[in-house]
Amino acid sequence: MAMSRLEGTRGAEPPPLLVFAALREELAPLRRRGHLGLELIRTGVGVANADRTVRWRLQQAKVRTVLGIGFAGGLSPSLQVGDLLVARQIRGNSTSEPSRELLQAAESVCTDRLAVHFGIATTVSDFVCKASSKQALARAVGNEQVACVDMESAAVAHACSEHGIPFLIVRCISDRLDEDLPLDFNRCRKADGNISPAKVAWAALLHPQALGPLQELQKRSRACAEKLAQFVEELIPWIRL
Repeated sequence: MAMSRLEGTRGAEPPPLLVFAALREELAPLRRRGHLGLELIRTGVGVANADRTVRWRLQQAKVRTVLGIGFAGGLSPSLQVGDLLVARQIRGNSTSEPSRELLQAAESVCTDRLAVHFGIATTVSDFVCKASSKQALARAVGNEQVACVDMESAAVAHACSEHGIPFLIVRCISDRLDEDLPLDFNRCRKADGNISPAKVAWAALLHPQALGPLQELQKRSRACAEKLAQFVEELIPWIRL
């Protein structure tokens, strides 16, 4: 059932809508647009970084709603690069479900311009770089499910659930189920879990055949970030203030 648009309350400024993402690139289009009422926060890569950052922010001041956004690998053959997946369920060490109201809001903004799927976001601790590994995850999730894999959603969902904050997870597919990533990005991580650009550059020099696919992945990532920004922009008017 679609929600009707509701006017914001007058008087005091409402608490912000927080948008968490692991990478600066995932937030860049939203940051350029400069929406009032949105607070954009980069968590860093991985469950530990996301958990620490989200919990820190939720303890600082009142929060209205949380959106967790970012790139993801497809775990279903139906998911193509650039498709959006809104998570009805988030799986990690535990299972979480988002706000029903926010799911209804997401259903209300589905348009022909955005390929939006609803399914499962599953969170793992390492980059899933091989198609064979994604296919194994797909079997574990259930081949009949529409699903994606990422490294932060479960941490965002778990922290919000503990604090009683309504949340929604939205991911954009950057690599399909049948695709390998150009490099083993797990070997390009720093001690804090984030990606080291220097290590990526060195790995690319050692494997020059990866240069073309890396450039393609960067191009896809920029397009995915724009899709996420468009979805968030269209979602905002449907969220109760």
